[in-house]
Amino acid sequence: MNNENSSGVKWRIAFSIITSMIWLIFVVAWVGFGWRDFETSENIAVLCISSVVWMGSNSLVWVIWPNRANSEEEAG
Repeated sequence: MNNENSSGVKWRIAFSIITSMIWLIFVVAWVGFGWRDFETSENIAVLCISSVVWMGSNSLVWVIWPNRANSEEEAG
């Protein structure tokens, strides 16, 4: 593994940790402060949508961007 790939992996791990912490803070805040204001189905929908957004942001970093970089290296 060369140095460029190593720093890319470190960057992606850091991004995943940060987004995970943000998502966890959102979930704790929602359950603590917003849960009583909505029906159970709405609360479940908010948590499901937030988890899809969290997973989508991580998939961009782990799947789409590395594949794009690899295709640019092969083309260039």
